Amino acid sequence: MRVKTGANAMLLALFAGAGANLQAQQRGGYFVEAGGNAGLVSLNLELAPVGPIHFRGGLGLLYIAPSVPVTGTVVIGRGSSALEIGGGATFVFFGGRDSTHTFGEQFVELLVLGKGLGTITVPTGVLGYRHQQAGGFLFRATFTPWIYHGRVLWWGGISIGRTF
Repeated sequence: MRVKTGANAMLLALFAGAGANLQAQQRGGYFVEAGGNAGLVSLNLELAPVGPIHFRGGLGLLYIAPSVPVTGTVVIGRGSSALEIGGGATFVFFGGRDSTHTFGEQFVELLVLGKGLGTITVPTGVLGYRHQQAGGFLFRATFTPWIYHGRVLWWGGISIGRTF
């Protein structure tokens, strides 16, 4: 029992302290991502409400299908460079073959019921390098695997934006 408690305390200290310097610099940011969790390209908003924990949501494209990436990450590092680790899901909207529903109707159905007509949810991960400056430049280079039908699609992305 002591080993488990000690390990939990070490993890808490790592996450609470490791990203403290980065978090003191910014509360969030916005960025454009080529590749990455959305598939082809996305516009994203990121918030950092507590310590090194970041939540991100965006609107993107997976080829011609609209997608919505949602992730949570932990940023570990000091100064302007850090390691980013996390995961989430990407919602991809495919129109039904005989559907009369518009994209807006499918999106509302997804938000309310968790499943839209022609919508799939794909678990995704985040592992990468992050460079950010207080109230300034944000750069991310990430490995973002997609997990679909028991297979892993090896994918990655490059992001450029600003912090606030």
